[in-house]
Amino acid sequence: MPVTVRVVNSSHEELVSFVATKYRWFTDMAEEAGYDMPVSCCSGACTVCACRVLEWHDIVDPAAVSVPLLDVDDDQVLSCVGGVDETAIDSGEDRVIVLQSLL
Repeated sequence: MPVTVRVVNSSHEELVSFVATKYRWFTDMAEEAGYDMPVSCCSGACTVCACRVLEWHDIVDPAAVSVPLLDVDDDQVLSCVGGVDETAIDSGEDRVIVLQSLL
């Protein structure tokens, strides 16, 4: 059973949905699924890629690929460096993370 990620806009309309994989950031997985998430620095040094985590915050790893250089609110993740906690993917539990694009 996969961990699925849904990215929605401010009206909660789905922009993209994809199955999460280990050691990859949200922006990269979304791009592979055909959606270009807003991104600028690709190192967690700006907030262009910030997303609010609406569901399953506890399995989002804010430093899945690299440690972000900026702090964001507890309910947010920088999608250029954040991804899914590898133990959540390994668990085999079916979960759907919902990220809300802030741009």
